[in-house]
Amino acid sequence: MSHFGRANVCLLRFFAAVSAFALLVCTAFSLTACADNKKETGGGNGGPIRPLQYREGYTTEHKGEFTTADGTVQYDFIGTVHWIKNEDTGFEIYGRIFKPADFDETKKYPIAIVCHGFNALSEDGTSRIVQNYIAEGMLCYTFDFCGGGNLVQSDGDTTDMSVESEILDLEYVVDYVQSLPYVDTDKIVLTGKSYGGLVVATEAARCPDEFAGLVLYFPAITAYKSFHEQWPDQASVDALPDDYTYTDPASKFTYGKKYYADFFALGDPLDYINDFDKDVILLQGNADESVSIDLQRESDAVYDEGEGQCTFVEVDGAPHNFSDANYLYVMPFVNDYLQSVGIIS
Repeated sequence: MSHFGRANVCLLRFFAAVSAFALLVCTAFSLTACADNKKETGGGNGGPIRPLQYREGYTTEHKGEFTTADGTVQYDFIGTVHWIKNEDTGFEIYGRIFKPADFDETKKYPIAIVCHGFNALSEDGTSRIVQNYIAEGMLCYTFDFCGGGNLVQSDGDTTDMSVESEILDLEYVVDYVQSLPYVDTDKIVLTGKSYGGLVVATEAARCPDEFAGLVLYFPAITAYKSFHEQWPDQASVDALPDDYTYTDPASKFTYGKKYYADFFALGDPLDYINDFDKDVILLQGNADESVSIDLQRESDAVYDEGEGQCTFVEVDGAPHNFSDANYLYVMPFVNDYLQSVGIIS
């Protein structure tokens, strides 16, 4: 379904902003990219001059193995840079599609679309999430949200970012993925980490027929509660001037009014996330200081009240952003889930 068709079918029920939550989350992510990896401007056509590794078609190769409770898993795949234009905003979205080394364009593959968290970066070939999907015979698409972090490669300033802007970016990525002749459009899985988990949970609830599965890593679904405590009514948000900005001193991330206005309009996701009527898996650490496991159990309960069921995986000692050992621990659970919903065999 096109973005425009989706807009007619899927009612916009919410927007974004999680001030207190975001402050905690941003410190959980390790942003290792440096300033000279950012796009430079000043091309002959007025467009961006991108470093080689961010140009259309640039490829990387990834080969190795990892070990889980199910045994040693080998992977061998190629990542290719691709840019998608968000026609609503004019911004270009930086992304990568990962395919197995023995990719056959005449076949149909299931695919996972992976969304990063707040003020973070998209998953690359070193990601256990990407490696696991490829090892299981899937494709994987990752991308930077426009304005979604200080170091993202996609266009847009952080003041342009909100939960709705990220949902819109995701919808353009979904449209692109659905257009690929080698993608099995009946087997598209949304995957989100933290704030990205909120984004994919929302999109899946709005358009349940378009996705076969939902994988949530420490999702920020309950962040609306803390936000609403700070901004209790519409008037408190409306009172902000249109050019309002706030720069968090720790992360240096600058919020605009759109972030707060959209988040208030979002409404409580617990009221509708189970509109996604298929099974879900939610992976959560019990040492998470950003989103407590007790709050995540509320999300689990809401999903279980719907037509699908939620597999809730508690990871002992895991913080908000999983360690490598945490990811390796949960992979067998993720794969069992993918099998149960018919994504992999």
